[in-house]
Amino acid sequence: MCQISSTSTVCHRLALACGDASKELNYIAKVEGLLLQVWKFYEYSPKKTAKYAAVQGELLNLLPKEQLSQAKKQMKKAKKAVAIHWLSFDESVRAMVQEFIPHLQVFEFFKENDTITCGLLTQTRNHKFIGTLYILKEILRNLAVLSKTLQQGELSFAGLPSAVSYCLAKLDDVLRRKDEILATLSLDLSEDVKFGLAGIQITEASINFLSDLITNYVAKLKENITARFPSLPLVQAFSIFDLQHLPVKEAPEFKNYGVNHVATLGNHFGAKEYVDVEALKSE
Repeated sequence: MCQISSTSTVCHRLALACGDASKELNYIAKVEGLLLQVWKFYEYSPKKTAKYAAVQGELLNLLPKEQLSQAKKQMKKAKKAVAIHWLSFDESVRAMVQEFIPHLQVFEFFKENDTITCGLLTQTRNHKFIGTLYILKEILRNLAVLSKTLQQGELSFAGLPSAVSYCLAKLDDVLRRKDEILATLSLDLSEDVKFGLAGIQITEASINFLSDLITNYVAKLKENITARFPSLPLVQAFSIFDLQHLPVKEAPEFKNYGVNHVATLGNHFGAKEYVDVEALKSE
């Protein structure tokens, strides 16, 4: 029997699909863990949080006046990254990219006699980490759009397949732009540019790693999302009952309207066991 999933079930499927992809790509999962560590680093220490705010203030004072107002609005505390809550993860990635230099300076300040902080600094001040954040920033925004669409509560039978297909197309677009994304990262890491103060070295090995990561992550996400929504053609077939999609009688497509959808529904519900499918189409 056909079961139409509720919106909450659909959102859960999306979360599972994305979560599966992360677990199968070890470094993505590692970055999630590091973002969680960053959140705990500040959450459990008012002293470190105060230092973070002070560093932010010092860096703001270095900005031209015309950039100061906007920069103050963008000041954010790192948010907890939880794999199943993708909007939170998306925001955590964006916050880390935006405040990357302040975080590194705070880690540097507290690293003496603190092996955890020293390890956090080592694992975040490298090309692979910031590069993965750039990749996630591009990918998660599309997953967030799909998740928000699904959470609206009402979605037409035609809307769900369209929303998922649009997300898959945007993931393909990220893959097509991977060289552009990595070139932007390299520029931002240059001296006297966005992340020049980090002193991060770019190597051919790390560039190849990030290039492969984009390719593999997009492929795995698409595979998992498609696997989690196996009934999209069936769901879309129900749009035949939406009168808003019915063409006017004079339209050329009126005669064949819904033929393929009727066949899909007929095959799924076993109509061929009771009635002739061709006869059903002709009706």
